[in-house]
Amino acid sequence: MELPSATELLSYLGPTAKAATVPSPIQALCSAIFFFTLLHASPSIMMRLLRRDWGNFSTSKRGEIANRVTAIVNCFIIIAFTAIYWLEKKDGYWTPDEAELTDLQFSAHSVMIGYIIYDFVICVFVESEISYLFLLHHIIGALSHYVVLCYRDGFGANYSMLVYLAEMSTPFFHCLWILNELREQPDKKRGEAWKTGFYAFIFNLFSGLMMLLFFLTRVCLAPMIAYHSLTDGLEWYATNISREVGLLHAIIIVIFAIMNIYWFTTLVQKALSVFGGGAKEKVN
Repeated sequence: MELPSATELLSYLGPTAKAATVPSPIQALCSAIFFFTLLHASPSIMMRLLRRDWGNFSTSKRGEIANRVTAIVNCFIIIAFTAIYWLEKKDGYWTPDEAELTDLQFSAHSVMIGYIIYDFVICVFVESEISYLFLLHHIIGALSHYVVLCYRDGFGANYSMLVYLAEMSTPFFHCLWILNELREQPDKKRGEAWKTGFYAFIFNLFSGLMMLLFFLTRVCLAPMIAYHSLTDGLEWYATNISREVGLLHAIIIVIFAIMNIYWFTTLVQKALSVFGGGAKEKVN
């Protein structure tokens, strides 16, 4: 029995839907391979830059630090794509310049799918404890990106480029975790300066920037995107592709908005415990 194609699987989305095309997986797979390679190479590179003794860390901590560095690199790539997109954009925030997917949007989505594949494997097969919330985040994120690529959907891609603005807070989050781990390790050269002086200033600065950017790009922006996707977005999809496709994107965006609010409240509670004089708590 021959398995149905992706186009046939998506055909249930409605008679008004444009014919979907199966996106080439080559870019996404190359992206995933790149991130796995970076995971292997980043520890030694980072330790040389920081002039730290990598041998002080356990195997699990080495893997976690390498994974965080890899995540930071992905963020910088996505932020670069996003910056170029918004700097070159001519129309308003909610309307794409082109209804069809552009080359830049295609590349950004392919890189993100590659990273989702990479991080999904890490979450399931490497992490000691599986976070089902993160797995849900990755699964519905990959689904949304795949549908955008299938339909060459410039409108949905425009939503993605808005959502990608939230990646500006992510490098600070991972840097805080790494800084927290580094200052927990004994350092004869720096001594207490690692925990107090300039490094403490950087830690506090990154904490403030992360909370500010997280609040602006996730807590404030995400509900706005969700509202637009449920109103004007559904109307656009009903006319141009399929109302069901628009509803799928809207549901995913609403779920993301709820997740972001939940994660922000968790971060606020953790920040209050760390900076409010409570019990010492690590950045997770």
